[in-house]
Amino acid sequence: MGAEYNEILPRLWLGSGNASRDRKFMRKNNITAILNCTKDIENTFPDIEYMRIPVDDDLSQDEIRRMKMYIPHAVSFIYKNRVLDKGSVLVHCYAGIQRSAICVLAYLVKTTNLSMNDALRLIISKRPQAFYGGSAINFRRSIQ
Repeated sequence: MGAEYNEILPRLWLGSGNASRDRKFMRKNNITAILNCTKDIENTFPDIEYMRIPVDDDLSQDEIRRMKMYIPHAVSFIYKNRVLDKGSVLVHCYAGIQRSAICVLAYLVKTTNLSMNDALRLIISKRPQAFYGGSAINFRRSIQ
């Protein structure tokens, strides 16, 4: 499937649930905050700041609405921890393919000069498995 995590921008990592439990990775990359885009993967480390987006990857209308509601908070969380606090942020779901990737996409579109297509290309260039290589962009309506 590929790497458990990839650096999209300096101090912004996109990865899987396994990455969120990898203490060696956390220390090596000075991860200070984790955006957990799952309902049930445990927030493991007490010394790391967490935010949870409790969304399933089933694309029901309820889940799309829930993701849309959380996106502004996710963008603020990443910005605060990465830019204001100068920390490193891991954004993850189970596989680091859809829910977490849409949060990173929203962050890039809202905080950089990248268009949605350019941000999408950047993410896929750094993490090829994201959005299944661009063939399926679940939750896209959440950020439009």
